[in-house]
Amino acid sequence: MNVDAVYFEIAVGAGLGIIAIFPFARKGGEFLQKYFALTLIAAALIYAAFAVVGTVAGTASLRWLLTEVSGVLIFSIPALLGYKGRPWLLSLAWLLHLFWDTGLHGGPSTSFVPGFYPGLCVGFDLVFAAFIAYYFYFRDRG
Repeated sequence: MNVDAVYFEIAVGAGLGIIAIFPFARKGGEFLQKYFALTLIAAALIYAAFAVVGTVAGTASLRWLLTEVSGVLIFSIPALLGYKGRPWLLSLAWLLHLFWDTGLHGGPSTSFVPGFYPGLCVGFDLVFAAFIAYYFYFRDRG
């Protein structure tokens, strides 16, 4: 594994996270809670989609497909609760999602996930988690 490549993937993911936030950053708390909740579910769905394609192509097992679908369910819970008034859960879930990216994916048993994708997600997840924490908890406390 090339460490420089991983750092590059994380940096690109962080840049994409900033780009994904920038147009919406001033929309207001309720909109942002919905946005970050939906994008969290979408992030989990992407892995499930990789597993579906991998299952069809023979690079993922049914066990992996069930694991990725369970990830959608797992991350949907804090997404829903975060949207309903607990934005700290959104920040925590985005932070925990990076462990889903790195702890579960990137090895030979997950060849159905593009090799660059987990690193890209780490940067993206960190930016989202940090922005949510800043916006809902730290921006007015200065």
